[in-house]
Amino acid sequence: MSWNSTVTCSWCYKTGHNRRGCPDRRAYIANNPNSYEAIRQKADKESQASRKCTYCLRRGGHNRRTCPVLQSDRAFLQQRLSEARPSALQTLHEAGFGIGALVVDQYWDRLIMVTSISWEGIDCVGINGHDNDQIVFRGRQVGGPHARSAKECSASVPLRDLASTVLSATSKSGLKPPAGWADGTSFDESRWFDKKSSRDYFFREENHFSS
Repeated sequence: MSWNSTVTCSWCYKTGHNRRGCPDRRAYIANNPNSYEAIRQKADKESQASRKCTYCLRRGGHNRRTCPVLQSDRAFLQQRLSEARPSALQTLHEAGFGIGALVVDQYWDRLIMVTSISWEGIDCVGINGHDNDQIVFRGRQVGGPHARSAKECSASVPLRDLASTVLSATSKSGLKPPAGWADGTSFDESRWFDKKSSRDYFFREENHFSS
């Protein structure tokens, strides 16, 4: 690549493509099947075919970026989120949970006023159903044995217990999910598709992809 970001082919020295995609090189290989370039290209293809995708762990000439299983899982997750999240949002509305609500954190015996909500953590697509989902939020501690020493804090409440933990409800104006949340296009990337991990167990159980 030259200094002005234009790709220059190292085979024909023309711009707009690289050596691998060079039409002149392809024509040369087709006309000279026993040449060094032809042998080199064959070796490259065999090497790519033997590589294992870090996501699906299959060998098939693709990598994580082009993995068809990963693409299928993304579409599957978006569909499941778009189906489950409206119901979860309704539960939040009915409980009066939102910015400004007073919530009892029974585990730490404290009263918290909600200041922000971790929307991407509300996925509602667990194998056992969304009742096990935790609503993670940040707030200001306003009551409890340590209220004076702790101003800002993080907490979580199971969605199924939300109605019994909201002490003082907020209006619907205090509950506005970000764009992309309701339709499933916004989610915690590191949770579902961590680049350091292979395919999540959830997809292996729920999305029976076949190539």
